[in-house]
Amino acid sequence: MITKKTDSQAASHDGKPAHSAISGLYPDVSRIILFVAFEEADSEAEPNYQQIIFSKETEASFRLDCSRDECVGGGFDFSPFVGELVKTKESRVHGKLVCQGWLGSGEGGHRCSLTAEYRIIVDYDRL
Repeated sequence: MITKKTDSQAASHDGKPAHSAISGLYPDVSRIILFVAFEEADSEAEPNYQQIIFSKETEASFRLDCSRDECVGGGFDFSPFVGELVKTKESRVHGKLVCQGWLGSGEGGHRCSLTAEYRIIVDYDRL
C-alpha cells in the first residue's frame, strides 16, 4: 500500500509547510490529479495503479512513501513537478521516478527498485 506523508513538520520543495491546503499555496488551482503506476524492476507482477485527487481543501502534500515494508528512507516526491506546473501555468506532465530508499542494511543493502510512472494534471480556476 502506498501512503501519503502526513508529517506536519515536513516542507515542500520550496520551503513552504507541507500541511498547507492547496488553496493557500496555489490559489488559482481547482484540483490536482496524480495518476501513478508502481512497478518492481525486473518483475512480471502487474503494476499497482493509484489515482489521487487533490481538491482545494486537500493538504498540499505530494510525497508518497514507498510501499515496500523493508525499504528504508524511500518514497516518491512529486512536489517539484506540481510546483513547476503551477509556476508555468501548464496543465500536464508525466515521467518516471525510482525510489531512492535502501533494502537491507550494512554491506548487504542495496537500492530499492520500485518505480513510479506518473502523470500529473492540474486544473485551474477560470479567470
